[in-house]
Amino acid sequence: MAKLPDTLREPKPKLLNDLKAGEEGYVHWQHMAVTENGDCFLLPNSPVENTKSIFRLKVKRQEDGYHVVVMARQMTWKPKGDAEKGWIPVASITEDYDPDLKRHLPAGTQD
Repeated sequence: MAKLPDTLREPKPKLLNDLKAGEEGYVHWQHMAVTENGDCFLLPNSPVENTKSIFRLKVKRQEDGYHVVVMARQMTWKPKGDAEKGWIPVASITEDYDPDLKRHLPAGTQD
């Protein structure tokens, strides 16, 4: 049976829990969960992408934990009851809206 050469195989995606201190990437916004009291957690096996998107959060891994940057306006989260179980706690959240992402908002959306 023929085997696909390694050069033709898509590399395994880097996962959030594989990030080392000093590294950063982008994860889908739905991979962050919020508890009833507002504590935030990230899904550890979230694939980390290299490009920003209206649907992604920027995540920076530092010595003191994972720091999230919300780059697109109009993102909201509903509380999720089981977010603390096995998820990664978020050390900080900041809003730094990227004007390049505005053009990707659905037509008629107000900024």
